[in-house]
Amino acid sequence: DAALTGTYSGDPELIKIDAVMPGVRALEKQHGSVILGLMKNIFLKRNREEGYKLPAMQSFPEGMEQLPLTLATNLLKRCDFIFEHEIHSFQQRNNLWLVNGPDGSICCNDLVLALPANKSLQIISNSRGLTPPPLPPLPESRIANVALGYPDKGQLPSGFGYLAPEEEKRFALGAMFSSNMFSKRAPGNHILLEILVGGRRHPERLEMDDETLVHHALQDTTQLLPLTQKPIFCKVIRTHSGIPQHEEGYKPLQEWQRDTMKENHGLHICGFGWGGIGMNNMISESRRTAETFLGASTSAACNHKPESVYF
Repeated sequence: DAALTGTYSGDPELIKIDAVMPGVRALEKQHGSVILGLMKNIFLKRNREEGYKLPAMQSFPEGMEQLPLTLATNLLKRCDFIFEHEIHSFQQRNNLWLVNGPDGSICCNDLVLALPANKSLQIISNSRGLTPPPLPPLPESRIANVALGYPDKGQLPSGFGYLAPEEEKRFALGAMFSSNMFSKRAPGNHILLEILVGGRRHPERLEMDDETLVHHALQDTTQLLPLTQKPIFCKVIRTHSGIPQHEEGYKPLQEWQRDTMKENHGLHICGFGWGGIGMNNMISESRRTAETFLGASTSAACNHKPESVYF
């Protein structure tokens, strides 16, 4: 429960383990035990790699947006880009892909839909010549972050945070101790705490106004943490997008994705929610996509694989 809450903010009664944790299922099938399989994998890695240790949690000084911005800056030096060009549909014509939008059409040899899964499905449903997907939009889970800043560094325990299983009937899904995770997330002698609210099981809590949301989040969190002072900083962060939930019907959708790309040369479907939702998933998937249409030479040049966190 806590693991799926922390990753997908999902409902473990609905999410399929073969879709979200195939590595865990593989360990169980191969070794008869997830823990035994993990221990054997760690032992093998230690033998192969001198000084092996569990991967560390990493970010960037300016936050995660620094990664796509840096990639875009490097690409702009070598490629032509068209920004803010809305597209509604696409179709194949004379072995080319014709991409249609309100501002006109663009022709290309290779069309990469590097979008969140539901955005891709929306565009594909408007396009002609493709087998319709077996599943309408994937269900999504949305959360709100209640960011709180405190002046006293001693108020926060060590660690990355906590997650609350549903049976505890808490208001918050959990909290991230952001200033513990990344030292520059808060000024000196201050702490930053991010409380997670909502998720697949409690979307109604996102309808609360900011003041009510903060009140309930604080009330819940102060029962667990020694937060004796009032926060000197408070911000509610809401997003319109959600986390795709890999529930019933997701595996057939993945099969449709693979078959559609095989049947339509030059069409590549990837992005958030197709092969996973983590950064490692995104990096691996984008690398495979690039290799597909750039050729085998890319594979030889880019032989580094992102490190799997645990599985």
